[in-house]
Amino acid sequence: MKTRSIIFLFAIVCKANFAIAQDSTDYFINNLSWESLFIKPTYATELVLNKDAERLIAAKDQRTVNKLFCEISNEKKTVAIHMILSRMFEPQEIKFTQEYIYKADSIIAIKYIYNTLEWQYRIKESKYKIESETVKKIKEYWKKKLAPFLNKSTTRKKSNECSNAPKRRLLNFSVA
Repeated sequence: MKTRSIIFLFAIVCKANFAIAQDSTDYFINNLSWESLFIKPTYATELVLNKDAERLIAAKDQRTVNKLFCEISNEKKTVAIHMILSRMFEPQEIKFTQEYIYKADSIIAIKYIYNTLEWQYRIKESKYKIESETVKKIKEYWKKKLAPFLNKSTTRKKSNECSNAPKRRLLNFSVA
């Protein structure tokens, strides 16, 4: 009897930890934004992810990758997600460049390129800008690149479908 109770408690704890891990993955993906990355000026300028975004790289499972892919169209998250997916699936091919865009004698923007993804930081507006056409191209790139990984699903729903609809819970009421 004690053995069954211990096994039962162990199973509950494992399921709870799995749920917490899923929730934290959702939390980190939901919080991705332009603030998830920063420029590290050292001998060679480097583009770096913050600690929360870095945690997603270690979670290279199908669910996490699918959720990242589903969010890549969000222009505030595109660069961070592209960096995460690049670090997961192409760690040997990381390339980052930056160039200054001048008007007369003043810098008006900084153009960044990370593994073919291009965006700008506009100085006057103090904000990042990525073209929607660029986002579409990078989504297509990852759709092709991740197809074998995303199609491993054994569930009824296709793994590469993106649904932003909230999950509904059905409540059963019985009349006594």
